[in-house]
Formats: sequence, C-alpha cells, structure tokens
Amino acid sequence: MTDKIQQARRELFEAWTKSEHGDLTRRQDGEYFDDLTHGAWLGFNAALDCVVIELPTCSASMFVTSREAIAAQAGVVMCADAIESTNLGIKVK
Repeated sequence: MTDKIQQARRELFEAWTKSEHGDLTRRQDGEYFDDLTHGAWLGFNAALDCVVIELPTCSASMFVTSREAIAAQAGVVMCADAIESTNLGIKVK
C-alpha cells in the first residue's frame, strides 16, 4: 500500500472512529494504542483491499449511434476516475 493510500484510509478510518467512539490516539510509530482499535484498522484495510469494481464495457453494437457509444465510454472512464480519486486503493476493472 502506498503512503498516499494509507493516509487516505487513515483519515477515513479515524474520522469514523472518532465520531463513533470519541478520542483516538496513535503511538509515535503510527500504530494504535489499544488492540481493539488496531484490529479494527486491520479489518478496515482488509475490507478495502478485497473490493474490485468492474465497470461495464461498451461495445459500439450496443448503441444506435457512434455518438452514444462515445458518450457511454466517456461515462465509464469518468466513473473509474471518480473511484480512483478517493485514493483508497479500490481496484477498478
């Protein structure tokens, strides 16, 4: 996992944890003080690592005009870009 992905995931995880359970602190090495929070962090990452979003492929024969095919393909690309822009490391096929 890259630093950018880890940072985005930590921000999301810590924001949720703080909203649900109050204050959250980490040790100097970046790990969480209590085992329950550390376990939740590991589970959170495992859940995101197993997500793969498969976007539909667009065949020109699916559309009446080539303009529709181009627009559909552009929509798929925009969706993939939006998913990847979260920096959470979610895979897009």
